[in-house]
Amino acid sequence: MDVDVSWFGGPDDGRKLIQWDFHGGWNQQLRVINATDDSSGRPLYSLYPLHSAGIIEIGAASRTDGGLARQWRPTSRLHQFFRIERIGDSYRIIAAHSGKALEVPFGSFNHNGGQIAQRSWLNNDAQLWRLIEQ
Repeated sequence: MDVDVSWFGGPDDGRKLIQWDFHGGWNQQLRVINATDDSSGRPLYSLYPLHSAGIIEIGAASRTDGGLARQWRPTSRLHQFFRIERIGDSYRIIAAHSGKALEVPFGSFNHNGGQIAQRSWLNNDAQLWRLIEQ
């Protein structure tokens, strides 16, 4: 399964970040840019979908578990930045404004359409990601 900016509706603001079978489309490819550092000197990254001029953010700058990831126009606000930390052979992606990890919700693990959300770090497979350089 792959991360996908929901294509139904194109590159508009508010498009959901979901899980979907890999098809190689630009809406499944993110440019990861080292944008700035946090107050502790750790790098913060911006995630840009290649199919649009948008950026990945946590909607409405939510700080709660279940806050949804989506595409939006860049505003340089903290809820559009992420820490990427290596955990073994995988990575966890932490929303800079909330300290919560991106995850595929349980029950959506192996299904198309599961919406990516943030949740407190639980150290489970639903919160671990592979990054593939192309």
